[in-house]
Amino acid sequence: MNRPLAALPLLLAMLNACGTDSVPAGKLKPTMGQETDTLTRSPRVTRFQSKHVAKSGKVTKLGDQAKVPDEFELNASEAGVYSLTGTDGSGEVLLVASSLSIVDSDMAGTEVPWLLTRRDIGTRPAGSFQLTLGKHPAVTLIGGHVLWAMAGESASSVATDGYDLAWFGHVAAPNGLDALTCPNPPCLFRPFVAFTDIYGLGISGADAVVFDASTGDSVALLAPSSLKDWSSQAGGITLTDADASTWLIGPARQTSASSAVVHITTAQAPVSHQLTAERQGAAAALVPGYGLVLVAGSKTGAGLEWLEGAAKRLTALPYPPDATSGAGLLVADDTHVLRLGGRLATGKAAPTLRYALDCSKACVAEPVPALNLELDAVRVYGSGSSQLLVGEDPKGVTRLYRYDGSKLTEVALREARSGASAVALPTGQLALIGGVNPETQTARSSLEFVAF
Repeated sequence: MNRPLAALPLLLAMLNACGTDSVPAGKLKPTMGQETDTLTRSPRVTRFQSKHVAKSGKVTKLGDQAKVPDEFELNASEAGVYSLTGTDGSGEVLLVASSLSIVDSDMAGTEVPWLLTRRDIGTRPAGSFQLTLGKHPAVTLIGGHVLWAMAGESASSVATDGYDLAWFGHVAAPNGLDALTCPNPPCLFRPFVAFTDIYGLGISGADAVVFDASTGDSVALLAPSSLKDWSSQAGGITLTDADASTWLIGPARQTSASSAVVHITTAQAPVSHQLTAERQGAAAALVPGYGLVLVAGSKTGAGLEWLEGAAKRLTALPYPPDATSGAGLLVADDTHVLRLGGRLATGKAAPTLRYALDCSKACVAEPVPALNLELDAVRVYGSGSSQLLVGEDPKGVTRLYRYDGSKLTEVALREARSGASAVALPTGQLALIGGVNPETQTARSSLEFVAF
């Protein structure tokens, strides 16, 4: 089904304009996507609890039963999210489903799919991108419900495609933005990230371009005055803060060193911050109460530094220099982070280390051998006792692990992939996208979701 980015709000407006007196209430229909064993595989789901959480915070319990309902009637008086959890006999959560925010009256006469997603194995939803994405595609979420992706190849323009989370199917790239160009080809937009729901920002070499998904327009974005151009951020990663602002983190790239990070908000022009040292392949995370924390990636700089964006204050903690590259940074609690995966300067797998953010002198990271992980290019998603780590094993195969607050457990995927990309979804899932079959090197077309 090919709906443009604006199709969902347009459909809702049309339904609302027609009135709902003669139109039956909408239905929320649980689906297993491409899977057949979501409810029957071991360990088996034996109990299902469902609820509606309104935007006001009001929670309405809908059911607690031994069988998942065939459908739910959309009759809430207030906009909100429908959620369902499936547990085994011990009460452990095995399955999760969560909708996008729905105005029930606007969905009269419509059936809305509701994907049941396991926590112990991937779930492939219906549909796919039509564009062949290959290894390490750039993917971002635009408009709150569309995954906007581009292939990893560089050219005079870069082809893009869409996948709609509202209907679980292919959708055209927004407003004709199916071939993105850059000021100085060849174009390779890395990173590529959405902000304020309608803008996509891509960095290609020394240039940055903003693409307006609501109009199809594009414009070059000037670099902050303290930077010569955008080359310090090309190939870096991005993190989204609690206030929906975006961090560009060039020092996390593994290709070359950078000492600058850039903060993008809707209230002002991009602002750059200089770190105390150049870093290459640094691990980064946003930590509540501290801000942007970076660990490792430098043979000479402090082992850890953090930047409180609001105060523009940089604090380097006296940890020994650490040239580890490609690790991920996990927020363990209010004052500690874990560096997992990556490689030492010698090329050996780096051990997992625990850092105290409140340390002030002679700081030494604590080894945590029980959490050692031989993965490269590690990224961490989620928070608290529900975090997922994605990286590549020594053969380049994408691996996924769950951290539950004390241990790591590998999450099986339905299809083995090398070079898959990951993006956190507003429906409480992590999506793995693209990549290739490790044996045949043919592109993977399916998406694979895992519940947090």
